[in-house]
Amino acid sequence: MMGCGSSSSPPSRGGRPRADDRRTLDAILYVLKTCTPWNDLPPEYGDDVTAWRRLKLWEEKGVWKGIMDRLVSKGCAMGAVDMDTLSMDSDTIPAEKEDNSSASTATRG
Repeated sequence: MMGCGSSSSPPSRGGRPRADDRRTLDAILYVLKTCTPWNDLPPEYGDDVTAWRRLKLWEEKGVWKGIMDRLVSKGCAMGAVDMDTLSMDSDTIPAEKEDNSSASTATRG
């Protein structure tokens, strides 16, 4: 017999529920495409800090590279992508300058 609090799911950590990945992805894409500052993210996209953290986490975990690899692989399997002529097009997103002395800087040679 199961007692009170027993369940097959892991116990709750408390706090807010995890933000929806799809909504967070939409927020990330919106900011990157429009160059909108994170703190000006429209409310319908959810919390700006959550979106920024998820962007960094997914980059560290290789999620973006994995998505690209799967898209190319699927395109090849469907005959829609020819690796000999494959090229990428992208938007350029300017890096923001920081006044923080601990910020990463490019070396000049």
